[in-house]
Amino acid sequence: MDSRSTRRTDEVPTGLYLTRGDGRLPNALVETHAGEAAEFYRELIRDRIVTINFMSLRNHAQYPATTHLSRIARALADELSRDVFMYSITTDPEHDTVDRLAAFAREHEVPRGWLFLRAAPNDVATISHRLYRHARRQGHPARLVHYGQGSIGVWGAFAADTRPGLAVERLRWLSPSQAPTSAEDRYGEPFADNRQLGDVGEPPQRERV
Repeated sequence: MDSRSTRRTDEVPTGLYLTRGDGRLPNALVETHAGEAAEFYRELIRDRIVTINFMSLRNHAQYPATTHLSRIARALADELSRDVFMYSITTDPEHDTVDRLAAFAREHEVPRGWLFLRAAPNDVATISHRLYRHARRQGHPARLVHYGQGSIGVWGAFAADTRPGLAVERLRWLSPSQAPTSAEDRYGEPFADNRQLGDVGEPPQRERV
């Protein structure tokens, strides 16, 4: 994993934030629900518009983020896997094996361009820390979805049950061909209150197991 500077980033408008240091997320080794290994930043994030959310199979019934994200995936249609990529990272990799994630993906008819990922607990904690530090949240709120352009390190967030059309609009803003026309358009609806987002649970331990 890359060791990055923790210097403070420049102040950015409410609703947008920068990842720490040079704007990159860690280049952790992850495993997809298809059983393939990938470098998180270099192969999945860099030069892409992406969404990232945290989930676990055992908490899906209580926090069905995947059900909501499926609607966003359908709204993206052909843009998914071409212009936008979606990543759902399990916070319970010991239980959420590749086979279980693959079965879950089949159950929800997850389309091309959307991957469920496993990583070492300390790597999940690092990814989460870099995102939630600037969203002013701790742990892994189950309804919060981060979206951003990996190369420039600028990110926003919306609730998983956001209207699919609004979520797609926000993702399109990150394309060079799209430009918001007003402050309200740029920053969208405010973050939901922490109590509304719900937590998957305690952040994973940083030690490898």
